[in-house]
Amino acid sequence: MKKIFFFLLFILLVLLTGCNLFPNNEEGLCTLKVQCDSNGVVTPSGVTISEGEDETLFTITPDEGCIVDKVVTTKGKLIPVRENNTFVVSSSDLTFNHGKNSVEVLRVIIRKPNAFKLVISSLLDIEVYPSGTTYVTEGSDQNIVASFPLNGPDKFLGWIVNGDTLYVQAPLTTTSFTFVLEKIDQDYTIEVLSEKKKVYKIYASVVGGTISSETTSFYEGGTATVFATANSGYEISRLIVNGKDTVPSTSYTAFNSNADHNVKFVFEKGIEWYLCQGRWKSTAIFFGEVQSNPIDEIFDFFTDGTIKRYTNGEYDGYSFRKWKKENNIITFSCTGPYIIATIDLVDVDTLIFHYTDPYGVIITCVYKNIGD
Repeated sequence: MKKIFFFLLFILLVLLTGCNLFPNNEEGLCTLKVQCDSNGVVTPSGVTISEGEDETLFTITPDEGCIVDKVVTTKGKLIPVRENNTFVVSSSDLTFNHGKNSVEVLRVIIRKPNAFKLVISSLLDIEVYPSGTTYVTEGSDQNIVASFPLNGPDKFLGWIVNGDTLYVQAPLTTTSFTFVLEKIDQDYTIEVLSEKKKVYKIYASVVGGTISSETTSFYEGGTATVFATANSGYEISRLIVNGKDTVPSTSYTAFNSNADHNVKFVFEKGIEWYLCQGRWKSTAIFFGEVQSNPIDEIFDFFTDGTIKRYTNGEYDGYSFRKWKKENNIITFSCTGPYIIATIDLVDVDTLIFHYTDPYGVIITCVYKNIGD
């Protein structure tokens, strides 16, 4: 009785757990057939895959002008196709009957590509290419270029693509922008997004001269220049921009600007140049309070307003140009290492040259007029 009881108990456990009393150790196989109706071929066209086997690679070769649409199994599962028109199938993509050979069909669909419509437009004065309606092949790319002048009246903001706005931060110096539609798979309506630029102005005034324009307009982010001309006998003394002195110049440029500018040119009466024309020779030199022997140098004052230093038998490249005179103190700009120099014209025979060397030492040179 005990043997019968345990046997029945064993049978009950087998039924409850689903164990196979007579296991079949044969491996499951699946014969995979490739169905390609037209427009290309697939290799291999068929293969037998064992359960648990690694991936099997297939290659699709579409006819010229055709594209691969999709690959689908018998059960309707989509198999991804790579960009190089290959795909892989693994045993997990298939259905196996344990111990039996099953059959599945892969359907590869190759077709002629569609033609999609692009409608491209631009408002205001921004040009776009291509423009209007154009047709492109499915899967292709299309460059769309918007062009706009640097100082033009319109500001490029971006694109409206099928109703969605794509803003672009275009640098102020940019004059074109390219938008790329990649692997086109639908119709598109594209519009250049833009707006009118703000207008700013340079308000200019002058003392002792004339200006090219009292008001010069430019668009935001643009560039504009105003010029000033001295009256006869006058020279530039000051350039005042928005209430602050800057380096004196006879022109002013608002570069890539987004603001108004107030500019004032000031010209002053030129130096009485005849008082110091000619050749002046060093007679004494002071480094701070310490007097030293005079250096072997001569300054030549030319009639065009330049001063050049003559030393060791030649002009050495130091060049000064007259700037302004106040109470017989003449201030010069310098192309040598000394940014500002002043000359105290004591009398027609004596002048004192002051400047600061690169180490901060104040140097004073006394010169005598030795004629032409």
